[in-house]
Amino acid sequence: MELVSNSEPKKEESKKEFSPYLVRVDVAVLNYRSGPGLDYKINGTVKRNQIYTIVDEKNDWGKLKSGAGWLYLPYTKKA
Repeated sequence: MELVSNSEPKKEESKKEFSPYLVRVDVAVLNYRSGPGLDYKINGTVKRNQIYTIVDEKNDWGKLKSGAGWLYLPYTKKA
């Protein structure tokens, strides 16, 4: 007699936990936007050498800890 199980083996979560990090603005003036892309509204600007905490990433965009918007990360450097 063969035993049959209806339950699937559990798959381990492979998603990495995101760790917030600091970036320094590397251009004279950088817009931050309401979402992660150029199609989103500009919420404001930041200036060279200012440092910000990034709490999420999506397609080369970093979400600001303050919730003010998203920065385009290629124009920043990790601090």
